[in-house]
Amino acid sequence: TGTSQDVADATEYTGIDAQFDFGAAQDITQSSNEFTMNGINFKLKDTGDFTIDISTNTDGIIDKVKGFVVAYNLMVDEMGTKLSEEKYKDYQPLTQEQREAMSDKDVERWEERAKSGLLRNDSILNGTMQSMRSGLYQGVEGVNGQFSQLTEIGISTQKYVSGAVGGKLQINESKLRKAIEEDPDGVLELLFKQPDDDLKYKSESTMTSEEIREKRSQSGLITRLYDNMITGMKDVVFKAGSGSNSSLYSNVSSSIMIDFVAECSSISMLDKETDDLSKEIYEENRHLIDVENSLWRKFTAMEKALERMNQQSASLMQQLGMGN
Repeated sequence: TGTSQDVADATEYTGIDAQFDFGAAQDITQSSNEFTMNGINFKLKDTGDFTIDISTNTDGIIDKVKGFVVAYNLMVDEMGTKLSEEKYKDYQPLTQEQREAMSDKDVERWEERAKSGLLRNDSILNGTMQSMRSGLYQGVEGVNGQFSQLTEIGISTQKYVSGAVGGKLQINESKLRKAIEEDPDGVLELLFKQPDDDLKYKSESTMTSEEIREKRSQSGLITRLYDNMITGMKDVVFKAGSGSNSSLYSNVSSSIMIDFVAECSSISMLDKETDDLSKEIYEENRHLIDVENSLWRKFTAMEKALERMNQQSASLMQQLGMGN
């Protein structure tokens, strides 16, 4: 809004909203000539047609790829450490009596050793790490860009050894930069491509192994990595339960807890095994009580028989005049 000072009647002129066509179904209006839309900063200074020339932020994309590789490699390190951690067989879980006889520091040191190696060569972690690595190494089917393999954009994997640290990603930055500059959409498609709708929106719990394989083959590498991690997390929940992290699993993927309830009735494999062991212990204790009661009955019968025999012996001795 502006006010003219050059005319006698001091006429007031009121501005109107900026109006422009951004390829939408109808014109777009903004109350200011300076605004941001779809990550693009606009400063409208005149009327008429204009062309927007947008360049790819190559350095920004490289930084994000580097951040992903660093996070992935940290996870590989952590999982490799757990899978190869030494196990101390002499350090068994403490009983309540043992715990009370030790200092808090000694208990802490003991439990640290007792817990060491619990995930050594764990089949779920091993299988998840192998599927994640193979998923990154395999090609993506149905891409429109020029890249279908991770190595084509300058990212390769180290040799992976089961149960040991390995399988980390390495970046050839010059090759990655060239790929982004030549075909940025192709790079994004390689990493984030979604499978066909008939597979994308279908729960994997209702899919056949062939459908899951097809879904993975059509998925971008990071999309595929995410799905493989979800499968690993679901296997962990099915085996060990959700513990206090049910909200965490639900935030990552709602299907984890839904499938856990639907397929397992919220009872993990370990919970079921613990319950079965508790039942076995109960049955064994009941059997021991029955054995104990049987032995006491026999012992009582034997005592009564001995008492009758003693009474008969004493009576016989009296009759034979041997009682004096």
